Amino acid sequence: MEKTPRPNAPKILHLGRLLCIAVCVAFMLGIGTAVHAALVENHPTTATSNAYTRSDILVPQIKERIGIYVGEADTHTVAINTAGQEWCYQIRERGQLSFSGIGSGDKVWIQYKEIKYADGVTQLLLTKIKKIL
Repeated sequence: MEKTPRPNAPKILHLGRLLCIAVCVAFMLGIGTAVHAALVENHPTTATSNAYTRSDILVPQIKERIGIYVGEADTHTVAINTAGQEWCYQIRERGQLSFSGIGSGDKVWIQYKEIKYADGVTQLLLTKIKKIL
């Protein structure tokens, strides 16, 4: 069954998608660089590894949500609207998750890790996604 676009689709939904993508890109380009610079300054040992150590990670929590799949922000990030707000979820390895049959606007169930680091940075790592019919 082919989906037909709704003629009166709210423009706010499209603006929300653009905003989420812009925030993700800004984070990766600007804020991510600032966070990395602060880490290197405060933790000289991370300058060579460019990675957090086990001691930097607070307890990661596995969470589940139901939301609306918005789309890809880039090759390793997807946007999903949950609880009325769009969130960007990182994907470590594309092959581990199946997005077949999932398109923009589809209702999905997700499982993800919320990883909080000692410096206040929080990462949302998508671990499972399923389309809800």
